[in-house]
Amino acid sequence: MYDVLTVEPDGDSLTEADLLKDPTAYRGLIAKAYAGLMLGGQSGGDGNADISGIDGGFSNYLRLYWNMQELTTDEAIIAWNDGTIKDLHGHVWTDGNEFINAMFSRINYQISVCNEFIRLSSDAKLNEFDVPSDIRAEVAEYRNEARFLRAYSYYHGMDLFGTMPFSTENTDVANGLEAINRTDLFNWIETELLAIEDQIVPAGMNEYGRADQAALQMLLAKMYLNAEVYTGTERNDDALIYTNKVINGGYTIPTVPYAYSFYADNDSNGAQSEFIWTLNFDGLNTQTFGGTTYLTHAPVGGDMNPSEFGINGGWGVEYVLLKNL
Repeated sequence: MYDVLTVEPDGDSLTEADLLKDPTAYRGLIAKAYAGLMLGGQSGGDGNADISGIDGGFSNYLRLYWNMQELTTDEAIIAWNDGTIKDLHGHVWTDGNEFINAMFSRINYQISVCNEFIRLSSDAKLNEFDVPSDIRAEVAEYRNEARFLRAYSYYHGMDLFGTMPFSTENTDVANGLEAINRTDLFNWIETELLAIEDQIVPAGMNEYGRADQAALQMLLAKMYLNAEVYTGTERNDDALIYTNKVINGGYTIPTVPYAYSFYADNDSNGAQSEFIWTLNFDGLNTQTFGGTTYLTHAPVGGDMNPSEFGINGGWGVEYVLLKNL
């Protein structure tokens, strides 16, 4: 029998100390925080899913979020029968709806990933693991982005669910989580975003796909626009201020054809001049049944010719945009 006090990590397992001896590990860790918005799991095609109780492809953040926002409106209808998916556009969902539960779980999982990165990138941790001074500025940028990403997911939770479980990098999750109501969560998100507004990378200056000041300001503008719903107090003047900050961030309407915005090379084909923040999908590094794969392939089926839509096949008529009928 093993002595439980002397058991060592098994096989290829890495301890926190082992991982963070390599200063470049922080880039991989922040990449996971971004990937959580794009992929359903740890391997291609959403395998080894991050959350349980639902297929990894179905549990993709962007796919779930699109379903919550569109299938519950008159913008879209579903044309196949995956579980309780039709209950969304039928407005007959219950608390047992697996897609709603998955969205709730996905938001909270994403928050926990960001919390962990923020915890591991504190000054105390950087000192503990002797992170070289020449990369600390880069880690500080990642840390601000993780704080933004956490606030972004809390915003989705506030908007979709109202009251949410609440935790930060300082929360002892072993003791359980306290609930936070919608108004208090709005105030926390606003405070958090304002705290890093002047610290995060300026608009248009960050690496493609990473959040910057304009992404943060756009999130604040959206919050202020609906503040009366979230808090009972309108903040339209603030919405205008922050919208103008984004407008003045240096973005331009591209001169290339509109369709270029949706091409796989839209990071370099001239369309990128209007992008505030992108989630980067491609067929090699982000293989998923959610995200843009879902949005591109799912609506093509029946007598529709996939090649006319620039793809090699469709999934069936998943949704129909009613405004185009």
